[in-house]
Amino acid sequence: MIRAITVIMGISFLMGCTVFGVRNAEQPSYDVLQRDGQIEVRRYESLLIASTKVDGSDKNSSNIAFKRLAKYIFGENRSAQNMDMTAPVTQEMPRNKIAMTAPVLQDGSDTQMVMSFVMPSKYTFDTLPKPIDPTIKLETVSERKIASIQYSGRWSTANTERQTAKLQQWLKQQNVEAISVPVSAAYDPPWTLPFLRRNEVHIEIQ
Repeated sequence: MIRAITVIMGISFLMGCTVFGVRNAEQPSYDVLQRDGQIEVRRYESLLIASTKVDGSDKNSSNIAFKRLAKYIFGENRSAQNMDMTAPVTQEMPRNKIAMTAPVLQDGSDTQMVMSFVMPSKYTFDTLPKPIDPTIKLETVSERKIASIQYSGRWSTANTERQTAKLQQWLKQQNVEAISVPVSAAYDPPWTLPFLRRNEVHIEIQ
């Protein structure tokens, strides 16, 4: 019970977010290479992530994944360290849920959803606390180029699919090759007013 309360309080305070969309949480560094309305092409620096896979793609699967990762950063690790919550939280849906015409290079499966937390930049792979939960994987993501589309509203499968289609169409028009499955990214907790939320879809490109 105490652990659950700690996780809830940590999510509330360490995300640095409110119902009004105020964001104080650390975000990954990137350079904007191109902008077209809500779409941006960005170059991200390398970063560390903690990820976990869960069967299915419904809300319950997302909740299971989020709780695993939240417990890890809020002290359920081999160093018993609390880490700051960062933004965004990313979610890669099962491949059989998203139509793709480009090659798929990211890790994943046809039936599992992958959720990831970006780790605070002060850590290296060696100093990052190691998870106790064997379903949590730590990895370094190399510098990469991402095409993104930003939108407000709820972080739902329907919204993700709609924005994904727009981004894929834009990439096709620009003759840009996608090299990953779409990944949805949420910058705000569920209690933020929907019209103030920042959500995105990311696709890695050549």
